[in-house]
Amino acid sequence: MQVALKKIITAKCNKPAAVIILIPLLCLNLTSCFHQSRYDHEISRIIDPYVFSITSWQITAISQEFDDWLFGEDIDAVEGTLIVREYFNNVEQKNNLLRTIIMVRDGLIDADLNLLEKQLEAVNNRNIEILPVVEETLSLQIQSVLKEEGIINPSKTLSSFDFIFPPVSFIIQQPPHLLVVSPRDEINRLRDITLIQGLSDKEKEAIEEEIRQLGLSALVVRLGGIATFPAFVAERASIKGTLEIAIEEWFHQYLFFKPLGFLYGLHVTGLIQDYEIATINEAFAGIVSHEIAGKVYQKYYQQSAPS
Repeated sequence: MQVALKKIITAKCNKPAAVIILIPLLCLNLTSCFHQSRYDHEISRIIDPYVFSITSWQITAISQEFDDWLFGEDIDAVEGTLIVREYFNNVEQKNNLLRTIIMVRDGLIDADLNLLEKQLEAVNNRNIEILPVVEETLSLQIQSVLKEEGIINPSKTLSSFDFIFPPVSFIIQQPPHLLVVSPRDEINRLRDITLIQGLSDKEKEAIEEEIRQLGLSALVVRLGGIATFPAFVAERASIKGTLEIAIEEWFHQYLFFKPLGFLYGLHVTGLIQDYEIATINEAFAGIVSHEIAGKVYQKYYQQSAPS
């Protein structure tokens, strides 16, 4: 099968334009644009030390994307695939090392803790080093399959042009947490607020309890991804799992330029309340991401998997 990957410089040629077009989407973050309520002051007092600014993160991420477009090196498709495999093998090794370290510290097994920690540091450093190649390789592979499936861009007037819009761009990084605040006496989301990644269980429970004392319901959850540009994609232990999240967040971006996705964007910002639109959008994106991720994996990884 012919691999439809091009050089990075070709694949990235439309990113500056995309960045300009997508900058207005910065306002579609989960910490702003919501209707004000009489609880806002009290909620802000509770969560101020933990708030994560998606807008600030996007400005930094887009700047990095532009630098990569200008100065990034070409990636060979075969070599990139091997590095992707190495990265996720390292993720599995890292998880095993973390479990072993915990067991040693709890006195459940006997092992050289210092050696284990050095091994963990080496694995982490290697993955940090190769992460940009992993992100770019997966992005190019996803775009290749999207073209094969005819999912090019959401505009009929641009459908004859052979470029993906929005570009598939994501950063594998632990997304922030999401605080969902609701009234106790009705099914309604009063506020959705993004919180920093490194929250401990104790901190999450404390935030939830303080908000409950205001007479509200509160729940802090960890997100799998966010459809910013570039998208947040949580690190998963498998290639296919990471592909599914990356494609789902990209498809949310794609749908934003369609009525379904635009209405969902208005729902997310709190300008309208339409849970049916939200359900349809999420279900649709989930179905597409599952199918496209399967095709990407089959094309680039399943056939080359070791026996």
